[in-house]
Amino acid sequence: MGLVNRIFLFALSLAAILLSLLTIGAFMQLPAEPVWQNEIHFALSRFETLLVAFFVLVISVRLLLFSFSRNSASSGCQEELVLKKTEDGNVCVSIEAIREFLESTAREVRDVVDAKARIAVNEEDASLGGVSLRLIVSTRAAVEGLSALLRTRIQERLTQLIGAKDVRVDISVAGITNELPQRKQRVV
Repeated sequence: MGLVNRIFLFALSLAAILLSLLTIGAFMQLPAEPVWQNEIHFALSRFETLLVAFFVLVISVRLLLFSFSRNSASSGCQEELVLKKTEDGNVCVSIEAIREFLESTAREVRDVVDAKARIAVNEEDASLGGVSLRLIVSTRAAVEGLSALLRTRIQERLTQLIGAKDVRVDISVAGITNELPQRKQRVV
């Protein structure tokens, strides 16, 4: 559930609690009947009451439609890419796992000091929409050749890993440094 839907659900829950408390209070006749009737008549004569009622109606309809959408929690693949849909279920892979895989793939390339990956997901079918990499490279790097090599390598690895072909790979160089890339030393 997204942030906007959570905010709407919170506001609708508060409105439902307030309405319930007012109904219980009216049933127990905590304020005298003429007092709360007078307040209701006053509230119904105000334009703000219409705005609040319209706002609650819009929130309610949005949450109702959200509960029937296919992207709800019942799909079982939230925050994941759907690789294959079958009658028996979906095959999904975590976006975080793909992001870490792409960052480690980028760091394997010579002259890449650090890499941060962002993944775009197609909303309608939860498939891979594209990848953007933000790199910090060494001063020895030829950026044009490095980006072409990296783009090819990432597209090959994504095809091997998840079967995604012709994925858009955007590369931006966020920094150039004199530091050498940290490579793990082999123990012989």
